[in-house]
Amino acid sequence: MRGTGFIARLLKPCAVAAFLVMLAGCGAGGSSIGASTSSGIDTDLVVADIDGDGRADVLALAAVGPAAQRTGRLQVYRQTAFGVFAAPQTTTVGRYPWQLAVGDIDGDGRQDIVVPDVDADVVWMLLQDPARPGEFRAPEALFSGVKSYSAAIADLNHDGAPDVAMAGGSGSTVRIRFQDPAARGKFAPEVRVSLPGTSANLAAGDVDGDGLDDLLVWVYTSGSAWPVTGGLVVLFQQPGGGFVDSGLLSPQTGLHADELAISNAGADGRRDLLAFLSPSSADYTARFVVVPQTAARVFGSPVSTSLAGLSVEGAAFADLNQDGVADAALNNAWGEVHQGVPESEQRVSVMLNNGAGSFAVASYIVRPSWVTLVTAGDVDGDGRNDIVFYENDQGYQMLQTASPGVFMPPRALR
Repeated sequence: MRGTGFIARLLKPCAVAAFLVMLAGCGAGGSSIGASTSSGIDTDLVVADIDGDGRADVLALAAVGPAAQRTGRLQVYRQTAFGVFAAPQTTTVGRYPWQLAVGDIDGDGRQDIVVPDVDADVVWMLLQDPARPGEFRAPEALFSGVKSYSAAIADLNHDGAPDVAMAGGSGSTVRIRFQDPAARGKFAPEVRVSLPGTSANLAAGDVDGDGLDDLLVWVYTSGSAWPVTGGLVVLFQQPGGGFVDSGLLSPQTGLHADELAISNAGADGRRDLLAFLSPSSADYTARFVVVPQTAARVFGSPVSTSLAGLSVEGAAFADLNQDGVADAALNNAWGEVHQGVPESEQRVSVMLNNGAGSFAVASYIVRPSWVTLVTAGDVDGDGRNDIVFYENDQGYQMLQTASPGVFMPPRALR
């Protein structure tokens, strides 16, 4: 999704061209949620084998309709043969669904989803209908009365059943609902895990290599003060239950975490912490940050890559050149002012990791209209990650890998 930017999507309506956001910003904290048109706002894009047939599918999330009558829409593009996609299957989900978390919650061998809804203040669970691949049962509310932008599905108490965690709400916590392993699809009341700040975004995975799922969380430490301050925290799952936190890692000022990942970003094979950070105003610059894990639960100095000059709408971390370390795909605008006249172009860019956590643009394609979402995954089943993006005038498109780090021209998902 991986992809899918948080504050970047809040800023989008206040810019005529994406690079103007980079040059001028949208004010101290960006524009508010809700600046939409009847055509809708695309919020997330994920590559996953949703129906269990061994072929990756594409899941797209959007809020459609005018703000006062907005409806959430999930579209599933099932891949019926490699490179061939059926017409999308559509499910209504809430009012303003923000992010997709995918996992087999009820143990039937098909992927289910969890979706935070920022209009309804609900985190929805949609279980896939086992009789109708790619279609889902009616949404069920897992968390209510709390505004969340991020959720994750992972086994957080090591009982063999996936649980659901969410970031957001008041208080310095992550909220978790543990699933009953004897009654799949049923959850205990929520449990709150303390943090050194207000949670805003999270990702799940085994950070320290002990076989237990952990949580990587972005927290804000500034409260209501300006500028915002924050950083990364790992909640390490303990073998006997519960969590211990890493303390605040890579503290930042004036930045929001739009994308988090747990992946190898260096040459040592350990899982590191990755973040795409977007600016809270024009006083700050977007960047990638990698916090290397030098030994189990021990972290080295952060490695930062400035994205100055690139107005980034969203980013996704994945190995794009088969060298074993995480790279980044991003949708961005490049712009400059020439003789007092702003000029810009929309791009999908590939930024390759040098093996030490620093990224540089290796290639890009220019697009004729706004690219709002980008993600990566092995779509065609060749063992190499491809790039999928959504473009306003062209729809969903794929950049298929031709050779390590090299991509074919875009083609529409059909």
